Amino acid sequence: MSTCSSYVEAGCVIGTDGDCTFAFPVGATTGTKACRPKQCEDIADGKSNASCQGVIKGRECVSNGATCIAKAACSSYKVATACNGGGLEGSSSVVCAFTPKSDTDKVNGTCKTFSACADANKD
Repeated sequence: MSTCSSYVEAGCVIGTDGDCTFAFPVGATTGTKACRPKQCEDIADGKSNASCQGVIKGRECVSNGATCIAKAACSSYKVATACNGGGLEGSSSVVCAFTPKSDTDKVNGTCKTFSACADANKD
């Protein structure tokens, strides 16, 4: 077994660096296809956290409401869906807390690492 990038299309399934895909670079729709490790953005129909999580072995993914993205620090999320999928603090998974932008916009807002004591005493 070798890394994904060492395979040609026919053998592009799994490498020493994880699940592989024969595709354009992440975010590109043209160019040269190559075998590369699968990224969260490669998951089809990533409109919910359930459709993004547990799909690619060794990768933690959440949904931004439209596509799958790599799980990241809670503070990097700007939409409720991603925030509800949890975040990372260093290499540890954490629960995130979402604050909507307004009463009329409950989808967009800010996200932070949940802290029971600090969040319980906000009121």
